Amino acid sequence: MTKQSEKPEESEICRVSRMPHAPNASLTATRGIMDLFMNADRNRDSELERSHMRTFWIGSQTLAKGATAIALAVIGGSTASANLLQNGSFEVADNTWQVVAGGGNNQAIWNDNNDGWGLYRDFYTDFTGVSAEDGHHWAAALNYAGEPGAFGQLLGTTLQAGQSYTVDGWFHQSVRIDIDFSGGYDVLINNAASLTGAEFLGHLGDTAGDTSWQHFADTFVAPTDAASMPYFIFEVTGGNNAYIALDNLNLGPTGGAPEPCTMVLLFGGAAALLRRRKLS
Repeated sequence: MTKQSEKPEESEICRVSRMPHAPNASLTATRGIMDLFMNADRNRDSELERSHMRTFWIGSQTLAKGATAIALAVIGGSTASANLLQNGSFEVADNTWQVVAGGGNNQAIWNDNNDGWGLYRDFYTDFTGVSAEDGHHWAAALNYAGEPGAFGQLLGTTLQAGQSYTVDGWFHQSVRIDIDFSGGYDVLINNAASLTGAEFLGHLGDTAGDTSWQHFADTFVAPTDAASMPYFIFEVTGGNNAYIALDNLNLGPTGGAPEPCTMVLLFGGAAALLRRRKLS
């Protein structure tokens, strides 16, 4: 005879709490906690034990509400914090992004039709047939004769020294045969819109082929002088004449809220200890 489990199936709680875009996922996990405590409270002979259990349950409800709020915040959005980069998909025609180094680039080309900051569809057949990864525009820089193009922006909030950050984005090689080479971007910070004196943070890339947008991410720790380095810069890398487009850029602190499953297991462990005490 198969022994029935005395508590909600752990894998089921974790599975439900991790379901993407499910507003009731954390509530389902909380119900699992409730069942766990109710089962533990059944058939108790001692009124004192029941009193202790109820006191613990009231406290656990408060913690569960906090776990639910955290879970809904995580489930409700793909990132736990706002993007520190403005206009990361180059859709707004403003002066957020600045050309930092030439490399054969021309801001007038990137600002095609004055309706966004970046390339729209394709220009000079560099990206024929390519659509933006997000929205309608993207930017691109050319590593022209070993002179890399770069662009960046002044951060609204400077990086915090010692804090870990993650930067990510989508890249696409040019489809034009003479500039269709693998490449990526170095990520830098500086106290001005310049490559001179810039500090290296990380690297995104490198692309492999020109048939699709490719996603890259890197994690870095902000240096001690980060507060005095408000300019965040992307510098193209790769072989001579590598022309690399990028889109949908994001920057934010690394890490997020604990998973609802972690909170469920915490409560479950406490209940198991109470039950073991009763049986001993």
